[in-house]
Amino acid sequence: MANSLSKKEGIDFYAPVYRITTIRVLIAWASIRKFIIHQMDVKSAFLNGNLTKEIYMERSEGLETPIDVCNLAKSL
Repeated sequence: MANSLSKKEGIDFYAPVYRITTIRVLIAWASIRKFIIHQMDVKSAFLNGNLTKEIYMERSEGLETPIDVCNLAKSL
């Protein structure tokens, strides 16, 4: 596994992971400052999002359709 110094911009990506204590501190700080907090489910946003460009996908193995390429109406 490569260390962070060998990562190249635009090629190597990793998801940031936060500790639950950090999230609790941020929520407490927002509460003290009377900020409004909104919850959002990012996975569902990507799954249910509308596509703005035409995207085509090759037919998956085992899928019985008369065509080999499909035009996607929703994101996967």
